[in-house]
Amino acid sequence: MKLYAIALATYCIALNPTTRQGQRRRRPQSPSNHKRVVAIGDVHGDLDALRTCLRVAGVVDTSDDWIGAPGTTLVSTGDVLDRGDEDWECLAYLHSLQAAARRKRGDVCLVLGNHEVLNVLGEMRFASPKSWHAAAEACEPPRRNVERDDDWARRARIRAFAPGGAGAAYLADLCGDAPVGRVCGDTLYCHGGLHVVALTVGAAARRKRLAKQNKR
Repeated sequence: MKLYAIALATYCIALNPTTRQGQRRRRPQSPSNHKRVVAIGDVHGDLDALRTCLRVAGVVDTSDDWIGAPGTTLVSTGDVLDRGDEDWECLAYLHSLQAAARRKRGDVCLVLGNHEVLNVLGEMRFASPKSWHAAAEACEPPRRNVERDDDWARRARIRAFAPGGAGAAYLADLCGDAPVGRVCGDTLYCHGGLHVVALTVGAAARRKRLAKQNKR
């Protein structure tokens, strides 16, 4: 029940369909046919390792720009955030790659990991103070008479992943309509495997749909 509550909270908050101004967010369909899928997980704020892996996979060039062929999909299977000092930069980089990939009929997707869930719920104990400041500097406008200390940075990062924040918007764009599992071709990508309850509920739902179809 606790896991279910966390997953529900994550879906409602991180994938909040409205912007800060209250307008509906548009979620375009993926232009990729998933002819080639590159999956990477548990980046945990290591920007150099992320870029190196993508270069080796041939989806970015030495300038870290998207060069994937049409139909190429990059799937991050969660835990981009926390641990390392450059997790905000990793998330922002994946978000910028998504736009570049879609212009070339590719795509970049993210499946939520438990550390994305923690950030959405305002739990920042696994994020480093340096990463607090990176998110804060990117999202908070300079103000006079405001001490930009660790406490300020931590609170600013919490706001960044709250509804309407830049971090929440990055997650919403990267996750689209599949926050906990992404199907590409005949493969399902998720973080840490699927719980037996999820499989049981999914199978029951499929049986119910088939039963309705057979009655027609």
